[in-house]
Amino acid sequence: MTRLLLPDDVVFTCQQSGACCRNDWLIGVDDAARARLEAVDWTRLPPPLPPGPKFRPLPFTLAGGERATFARQSDGACVFLEPDARCGIHTRLGAPAKPQVCREFPYSFVETPDGVAVGVSFACTAVRAHQGRTLPAQEAEVRAVLAGSTRVRRLPDPLVLYSSVDITWAQYRPIEAALLALLAHDECTLPTALLAGSVLISLCVGLSQVEAKARREGRAPTETLVGGLAQLEADRYRKVIAIAAQARYPSRPRLTPLAPLYTWLEFSRRRPSRLGLVLALYRNVLRFRRGRGHLPDWITGGPPFDLADVQAVRFDAGAPDIEPFLREYWRHVVFRKTLTPLHGVFRGYQTMLALYAFTKWAAKLTARRRGRTAVAAADVRDAVRLIEQRFVLHARFADVFTLSPVLTVMADRLFQDPAFVRGAVLEPERP
Repeated sequence: MTRLLLPDDVVFTCQQSGACCRNDWLIGVDDAARARLEAVDWTRLPPPLPPGPKFRPLPFTLAGGERATFARQSDGACVFLEPDARCGIHTRLGAPAKPQVCREFPYSFVETPDGVAVGVSFACTAVRAHQGRTLPAQEAEVRAVLAGSTRVRRLPDPLVLYSSVDITWAQYRPIEAALLALLAHDECTLPTALLAGSVLISLCVGLSQVEAKARREGRAPTETLVGGLAQLEADRYRKVIAIAAQARYPSRPRLTPLAPLYTWLEFSRRRPSRLGLVLALYRNVLRFRRGRGHLPDWITGGPPFDLADVQAVRFDAGAPDIEPFLREYWRHVVFRKTLTPLHGVFRGYQTMLALYAFTKWAAKLTARRRGRTAVAAADVRDAVRLIEQRFVLHARFADVFTLSPVLTVMADRLFQDPAFVRGAVLEPERP
């Protein structure tokens, strides 16, 4: 029997809120499920559903081969969603009749040499609100969902630590353990923990290069990646925490790294032409670099906004109703392995920092739209939902690194800049 790697610090039990059936991202329905459900005469099942198509074609084929999605009601809800927020397929035909994509949400599966890592999506209302039971308490249910899944992702072998530096799964295990320990550390703030993770990965690159060079020269290495991490663990990673604690917000910060993310968000919402996408990217880079200028609002759907007004909103990562939630979320992002190490350890983690910066910024914009001068917990939760939908679990954002070697080189150069890390994680000191 396949071993399941189940996190014990997140919970999920469906609350039947219907929120996932009112989402605005594309949910693909496999051909077999669509054919089976299209053959049903829904007007004859009690209670009958209105006549009309129950599916519509997608503008493009999804990665899993799906070519259709659910039709929508006038308010944007799934055509099968009942007024009481229950699924019309479930109530009439039973849970097994639902398409696999519906049964599988909010789970994610990544196959590793140790077993299948089971994650959950923070796009789910119940997950964000911490409603339900732990996953270990629901192992049988999780196994039933996994048995029908065609979306199990597999880690590459070997894993990419940095550029041309590869590592084994056995070398990666203590790296992940260290990142999780830092994000749960009780002696540092969340921003310091995120910075310390970046310091730790840079140290791992150096140790792996020293180790590899010694082996190429036919001699025993004096330092190894696993050995160096063991030393750090013995001291509870205080050395990397001390380095990270000295970091300060850049004297000349730039919001430029947010421009590609905001352009991707625009692309995911309205699918502009290639020329329109290029023009949007240049426009966004110019405005984000200057930190001012008006942009269309692809986050809340409101009127255009000024970047300077958003930057004036305060964000306190240490707020008692914000920090525990963010620690839980970013720890789970690491545990799920969909960024680190699936897309490389260094690149995946630095991408996570860029997404953390975008989370803060999206929360600021949301807070301003709601008439606040400081970010509240509700703004952060909405921002995390956006990140999950458009950049992490329900999007192909990380795949941009595979599109072109030029994009990969550009991203790595950006990620190597110490000012990027400090600017992404820290907030400016305010009087």
